[in-house]
Amino acid sequence: MWQDEDLKAGTQFLVSFNGKQVASIKHAWSKMLWHAGITRDLNPYLLRHTFGTQLIAAGVDIGTVAKLMGHSSPSMLLRHYQYVMDVQKKRAIDALPTFI
Repeated sequence: MWQDEDLKAGTQFLVSFNGKQVASIKHAWSKMLWHAGITRDLNPYLLRHTFGTQLIAAGVDIGTVAKLMGHSSPSMLLRHYQYVMDVQKKRAIDALPTFI
């Protein structure tokens, strides 16, 4: 686990980079975007949202996605990510046999 790796490396901080404490996530995020050459206005929440969206779009069940995102139940995902499930809904309908 990452805690064991940090302990072996002698890292003393909860959030660190190259053995140094990251005191400001906002500053570190901006610096990381700058170094990566990303000029769009992005925030860390977009990574979280993309993570959930991509898992749901890939067909991962809602309960698993909710657990991976730290939610106690899938209800929030069902409220806010319904649009992502349109592909699964279409696949489900397309899987039905045709009756002529």
